[in-house]
Amino acid sequence: MKNKLKKTLASVLLAVLLLLLFSISAEAYDQEMLDRKLSSFSKENRTSAFLSAADNETTGIHDRQIIVKLKNRQFAAALAKSYRIKNKSAILQKENIYTIELPHTANYQAVLERIRNSSLVETAEPNFTLTAFSKPNDKLYARQWSLPRMGMPRAWDNLQTAKKHSKVTVAVLDSGVNYRHPDLKGQTLTGYDTLEKDADPMDRHGHGTKVSGVIAAKSNNLTGVAGINPCAKILPIRIGSTTGATLFDFLDGLKYAISQKPDIINISMGSTNYSQFVYEMILTAYSKGILVIAASGNEHMKVSYPAAYPEVLAVGSTNEKDRVSDFSNYGPRLDLTAPGENIWTTNRTGSFESVNGTSFSALQLVEWLHFY
Repeated sequence: MKNKLKKTLASVLLAVLLLLLFSISAEAYDQEMLDRKLSSFSKENRTSAFLSAADNETTGIHDRQIIVKLKNRQFAAALAKSYRIKNKSAILQKENIYTIELPHTANYQAVLERIRNSSLVETAEPNFTLTAFSKPNDKLYARQWSLPRMGMPRAWDNLQTAKKHSKVTVAVLDSGVNYRHPDLKGQTLTGYDTLEKDADPMDRHGHGTKVSGVIAAKSNNLTGVAGINPCAKILPIRIGSTTGATLFDFLDGLKYAISQKPDIINISMGSTNYSQFVYEMILTAYSKGILVIAASGNEHMKVSYPAAYPEVLAVGSTNEKDRVSDFSNYGPRLDLTAPGENIWTTNRTGSFESVNGTSFSALQLVEWLHFY
């Protein structure tokens, strides 16, 4: 009786998850509805740690910078006369988004409020930093406990017939990818580097390569590990390094990802700060039927942004005993949990290692959904 009940509950859960995944693309959202969602959520979450800080406190803000969205591109000249424009991005300039850097003599909060109140400006926010959430016959497959736990061997038995359904593109916004790794060769598409503004997102840190291996490492090649969906293609987008990423570079990468129309956008970085810039882009992706999934965070506190946005699938971590990980963020905005401890994957040096973190839970869940 218990086994029958478990099977029934599992079937219901799978049906709900698949409905969540595929209903997005079937639903059409007009701009008026998106604007209402943005306005409602913005009012509810506008409070920021930065706004309650001391007037000139800039902890967690990159180089005393402010991101500004102008109402008209012609206003850029006026902005440049008053402030030093930094980090220009051809992608974001099309959206009238720029970054300015303030000297240490300027009162940061006062200038921020003045810019926000300008008739030329639509939105202005601190350029805060986001942090990375790290913590088959393949030689290390026996150590990949999460794959059989999620029923992947059964799915792989039907791999040939499932290939057309499992060929998905996953945009990975992270530290880039080592596309020369033996288990990732041929698994990546041409990507984008927001830091160098070129098409070579080689990983100099390692987190992005670990993320990519969990998703799409080759299987049955007598090498290393098996990705949860070896038919998937990675669209690597380098947005940060060892110190995480700035909001501006994150926006640059997110905008690029949306323009490439992937099936999934995966975000393994986050912050405690709400951003209207980010939420506007999340709504755009949502309206285009792109599934955005994000790690809930590893601080054992409420779910971080961007996972906390309603249109993002927020995923926490569980361990080998199917218990929520001690580090995993939690709360009403957490949607689901998946294995996130002792996960074997590819690393930047061309080898393999075990990793922990909600970054890796999110990946396994979303690829499991698409595979089934």
